[in-house]
Amino acid sequence: MFSAFANFMSIHTNKVAVITGAGAGIGRAIALQLAKDGFDLAVNDIRSEQIQKVAQEVKELGVRCLPVVADVTNEEQVAKMMEDTFKTYGRIDVLVNNAGVCPIRGLFDIKPQDMLNTFHINVVSMLICVKAAAKYMMKQGKGKIINAASQSSYRQVEELMEYGATKWAIRGFTRSLALYFGKHNITVNAYCPGTVASEMQDSIMQKVSDMRGITMEEYKEAATKAIPLGRFQPAEDIAKLVSFLASDAADNITGQNILLNGGQVMC
Repeated sequence: MFSAFANFMSIHTNKVAVITGAGAGIGRAIALQLAKDGFDLAVNDIRSEQIQKVAQEVKELGVRCLPVVADVTNEEQVAKMMEDTFKTYGRIDVLVNNAGVCPIRGLFDIKPQDMLNTFHINVVSMLICVKAAAKYMMKQGKGKIINAASQSSYRQVEELMEYGATKWAIRGFTRSLALYFGKHNITVNAYCPGTVASEMQDSIMQKVSDMRGITMEEYKEAATKAIPLGRFQPAEDIAKLVSFLASDAADNITGQNILLNGGQVMC
């Protein structure tokens, strides 16, 4: 009993992170990694059952976790999420804007409203979350904002036009936020993953394969050959980068859009 308590105390940082879109995939991996780092968490998703499961996994790692079902495009729900987080823990140190969607459509299938909806979920939600969380960080005199961009903001895939456009926007938004928040000692960076081995990625590849009239196996083989390291990456790789950006070791890094993609895009 004592050893377990001692271990808990040794990893506990008393820092707090809010992670959106944490119900599965990369968001879940980030939540588990930051829990291992000792962060108390508020984990968010629009899917109640999934976020409750992730919250339980986090608690089993010895830290506190507040599960929050909220729509990140809704200002009132986001404001309440940040308020509840602050009331629970007394601070907000890190915001990970991971929530987003990846529609697969050809150019002539994209309606103007489709594009607006995708931007609203992927980009406008970040504005809403940043404004709600930053007021607490500014009072603390320190904070870290970490956004989800993508390799698709560097390398175009025609079936992912909407998605790629939003990720280009996020890269620019990240730099503008870094400039604005520098005087408040708040860093802002983005992670830009390549192909991640996940159920969501399989779904994306299946849809793209169908549109191109090839099998998913053929698509996967071609995609793998395009990666110098010759493999898709696990979600845990992205979580490790977020872990670094959330740590004191990254205090002087801001305004960066960091690629991690096995060398598929180099710049």
